[in-house]
Amino acid sequence: RAKRLLAALADAAETDAVLALADDPIGLRLADGTPAHVVTTGPLHSAHGKPVFDPASLAPVVAQRQFDVIAVDMLDTPEGSLSSLRRFARRVITFDDRGAGRLGADAIVNVLVREPQPASLASGTLLAEGPEYATLDPVYATPTPVRDIKPSHLNALVTLGGADSAGLTLKVLRALLDVDGLAVVSVVCGIGSGWREQALDIAQGAPWRLNLHDQVPNLRDLFLSADLAFVAGGLTMHEACCTGTPSIAVCQPIDHQPELARWFAERGAMLTVGDGAQAEEREIADAARGLVADAARRASMSAVGRGLVDGRGTQRTARLILRVAGVKVEETDP
Repeated sequence: RAKRLLAALADAAETDAVLALADDPIGLRLADGTPAHVVTTGPLHSAHGKPVFDPASLAPVVAQRQFDVIAVDMLDTPEGSLSSLRRFARRVITFDDRGAGRLGADAIVNVLVREPQPASLASGTLLAEGPEYATLDPVYATPTPVRDIKPSHLNALVTLGGADSAGLTLKVLRALLDVDGLAVVSVVCGIGSGWREQALDIAQGAPWRLNLHDQVPNLRDLFLSADLAFVAGGLTMHEACCTGTPSIAVCQPIDHQPELARWFAERGAMLTVGDGAQAEEREIADAARGLVADAARRASMSAVGRGLVDGRGTQRTARLILRVAGVKVEETDP
C-alpha cells in the first residue's frame, strides 16, 4: 500500500517523502523503486499475532525534520501512540485502525475494517472508509470488461495470501476434489509458499487440471480469466470485486478478514465460509457446488462487486492525504 500511495502522491504533487519500514528483507525488497527516502526502524513487535505500532522506534527517524503529514499503516494502534507524533508533524493519518491510538489522528482511512464508534471521534476528525479507498495496483483502474458467465467447465482461481502458512490452499484443493463442473484450478504461490509439492500431490487424479502460478506481479489477468475464485486477504477481496470475479472468501485467521468478508457477503458481492482454519472441507465444497451450479448468482455477484470497487482507490486516497496536508487539489473524483 505504501509504495502505491507514494507513487500516486508523486504523480499528483511535488513531494519529499520518507518511507519508514521495519528491518525486514522482504519488506525492503518490495520497497525497491519507491519514490521516497527508505529508512528502517528496527524489528517489529507483535502481540496476539499482530504487529504493534511503537512510536519510540519511529522517533529517531522523524525527529530529524518537521513533516506536513505522517501516515501510519499499522492495524489498531495503541493508546497515545499517534498523539505522540504530533510534535513531528502538522497532521497525522492512520489506516485501518480500531485501536485507542486512532483518537489522536486527524484522519482515519479504513478499507479492511470499519470504525467501531464514530461518535467517539473528535469533531474535526476526518473518517473515510469503504472500498472506494482500496489502494489497489494501478492496473485495476483499467475498465473491466463485462464478464462472460459460463454454465460449466469453469476455471477456478485460488489465491489465499502470500505464504499461506495456515495451509488453506491445500484445504480448498481437497474440497474441490468432489466438486463437478470445474475444468481448471489455478493456484497462486506467493513468497514463502512451502506447500507447492503437496498441492501437486492432491491434484493427482483430480477431475480438473491444476495450474500453479509463482509470485505473479498482480492478479488482475488471473482474475479476469477465472469464472470463480477462492480468496483471502483484504485487498485481494477488493481485487476480486473490481474484476467482477464471483468469489468465496476462505479467510486467514486474522480478525479483520472474516469481518470484511461478511461486509461483502451482506451486499451480495461474494460468499464466505468465515475463518478458513475453522471451516470444514465439506463447507467449502458445498459453497463451491452452489456457486458453480448457479450462473445467475455468479452474474449478480459480478455486477455487485464491480459496482462496489472501481479500482481508483489509490489515486482517491492520495488526493485525500494531500488535502489533509493542506495541499489544494481538484475536487473531482478521484
